[in-house]
Amino acid sequence: MGMWQCIVCGYMYDSNIGDPDNGIEANIPFESLPSDWCCPDCGAEKELFAPSEESIDSNVDKDLFAHYTDDTEEDY
Repeated sequence: MGMWQCIVCGYMYDSNIGDPDNGIEANIPFESLPSDWCCPDCGAEKELFAPSEESIDSNVDKDLFAHYTDDTEEDY
């Protein structure tokens, strides 16, 4: 699971909490959110979220993080 951050406004989606105001229960991984789910703060689409650095420390694929941040694995 983990946390994903909206690159538009900084909102953090925490899979341990979900998005209860929008019908998303706790323990729903970001990847399993409905395709039409959007940032509850600014309305950005899922594609505008990136894994947060906290997630990297929690076993999120570092290559995926590098893809979203334009970093390379050598930086880790």
